[in-house]
Order: sequence, then structure tokens, then C-alpha cells
Amino acid sequence: MTVSGLSSKVVTIERVDGKNKNNAQVSVAGGERKDEDWLQEQLKGIDRAQYEAIFSFDAIDLQQIQHVDNQAIHEVLIAIGMSGSDRIYQAEKN
Repeated sequence: MTVSGLSSKVVTIERVDGKNKNNAQVSVAGGERKDEDWLQEQLKGIDRAQYEAIFSFDAIDLQQIQHVDNQAIHEVLIAIGMSGSDRIYQAEKN
């Protein structure tokens, strides 16, 4: 995943199950490497469960979308955004 806002440069985060003891490999634009501790400090307490609740979905979720009308999708996206923003707010507050 490539993100901005963790430092003054774009950051690429890679975490592969079973590789590098499941620790993230972090690369900052320009080739600088950072470790898991740096990443956790930058994320300010957002853990895997919070991240997945905000950003992740699976194949079943995608299949269900085709059976939903536009209004329902709109309501789901608003609800996701509200719960996600609350978790981000709590993480930033801590």
C-alpha cells in the first residue's frame, strides 16, 4: 500500500503473511527504509482490526453489491465513513 501523510514523503508499506516475521517493510520515497516500530508510531495506535474495519472488504462484500440499489450503497458508504472517521479521530486523540 502506498500512502501519504505519514511523513513529508510518500510511504510504501508492504506486509506479507509469513514473510519478515509478519512485520511491515516500509519504504520512504527516495529509498529510505523504516521498521515496524516507526510505522506503529506514525499510525498513532491504529491497529489491524481498526484498519480492516475502515478499509477492507472481501469477495462476498463485492458480490452483495450487485444486489443492492444506489440508495442502499449510499447509506452503507456514509455509515462506513462515519465509523471509520470516529476510529481515526480516537486514534489521533490518543
